[in-house]
Amino acid sequence: LPPAQGVAAGSSRPDLESDVTKVSCPDSSLEEVRLHHLFEHFERAEALALLLRWYRWLRPGGRLVIETPDFDGCIANFAARTNAEQGVILRHIFGSQEAPWAQHRDGWSADRFRFVMGELGFTGISTSQTFSDPGRLLPNVIVTALRPEGPGPDRDAQIGAALRLLR
Repeated sequence: LPPAQGVAAGSSRPDLESDVTKVSCPDSSLEEVRLHHLFEHFERAEALALLLRWYRWLRPGGRLVIETPDFDGCIANFAARTNAEQGVILRHIFGSQEAPWAQHRDGWSADRFRFVMGELGFTGISTSQTFSDPGRLLPNVIVTALRPEGPGPDRDAQIGAALRLLR
């Protein structure tokens, strides 16, 4: 987001402000890539391309950590919720939508993250759950995945896996 539109205003500033889709890093140069409530804003094809890019940037043994709304957790018992609770949950799933940057374009869950990350060659995949509210109405999923220490899949194999996932 442009700094004037950022929701993380305050004294803390990032080392680099840039469109995340345009950032570039040398291959095998990063220890960690971390996203907090950003990944759900990408369409499927772009999300898979970003996962492949971040995989390349990570050092062997480097980790990727992503937190998004937990789609499966959000829809559990959805029909039994009040209309007000359903509205809050839908906002959590689909974004606040007051601007183009505030729309969520895909849904993620622990099972989906484990499957997709595994198909793309990540290892050591683990998930956990957090909540965005004290009432535990708005669950999030955090996935942690590693780039393998040894030889992982080559780029063509990863692209083939991404294409299969899109189909």
